[in-house]
Amino acid sequence: VNDEDLTYAKVRLDERSLATVIARLGDIDDPLPRTLCWGAAWDMTRDGEMRARDYVALALAGVTRETEIGVVQSIQSKIRSALVHYVDPAWAPEGWSRLAALAEEQLRAAAPGSDLQLAWARTLAGATRAPEHVVLVRGLLDGTETVPGLAVDTDLRWTLLSALVAVGAAGDDAIEAELDRDPTAAGQRRAATARALRPTAAAKAEAWRLATEDDELPNAMNEAVIGGFFHPAQTELTEPYVQPYFAVIPDVWERRTSEPAQNVVVGLFPDAASTDVVE
Repeated sequence: VNDEDLTYAKVRLDERSLATVIARLGDIDDPLPRTLCWGAAWDMTRDGEMRARDYVALALAGVTRETEIGVVQSIQSKIRSALVHYVDPAWAPEGWSRLAALAEEQLRAAAPGSDLQLAWARTLAGATRAPEHVVLVRGLLDGTETVPGLAVDTDLRWTLLSALVAVGAAGDDAIEAELDRDPTAAGQRRAATARALRPTAAAKAEAWRLATEDDELPNAMNEAVIGGFFHPAQTELTEPYVQPYFAVIPDVWERRTSEPAQNVVVGLFPDAASTDVVE
């Protein structure tokens, strides 16, 4: 259906076709029909017509056949979205573990210094939960683990550190040490995000206060704090903020100008699936 992408169509795969795509999508040599199958599978996942864990399995099996960096990054993003929003929360740890394992494999297999190598390094950081991946991320950060061609520059250092902070494997001292290495305006913003990522009730309360009450906080810093408030491994810490969110946004919208207000309204929206949010 819609071969050669000649028109706009929302495609639905029948049971046999879907099973084939899940198992063998990466074996379709022509990139255009392969892309159409990617799109159909994602549409079916978002519409609740395909199990999210099946999409994750499909994506993990098929993404390694893709070579265009934009396509790979899009699939990586959709895997993360499926794990955050759509899979059974009880299964999500398994999905994150599979993603981290593939990311490590592809990080080591990618061409040294390539965009694909960097994309997989960032994906590894975002998927890190298990102790063995924490050890790897820490090693990449402190230099005890190296991957040929991977430049652990300032930006990647912050990404790796934030991954460790989010799972409780690094804290205030590490954040301050990294800020000493990078005392730029960008470093200040990355440090603010990292502090908000700390997996404690106190850290979340302070991030919430800064984001919703501190009207003197520069807009870029406000965005940085908001960027660290939610993390897929910290849902229990942020669940108590569902009702406060709906209580506070009218006041924020009234006090602040459009852009800073939108940062709060959109950035702090509790979009993890829950009955409370729907109601």
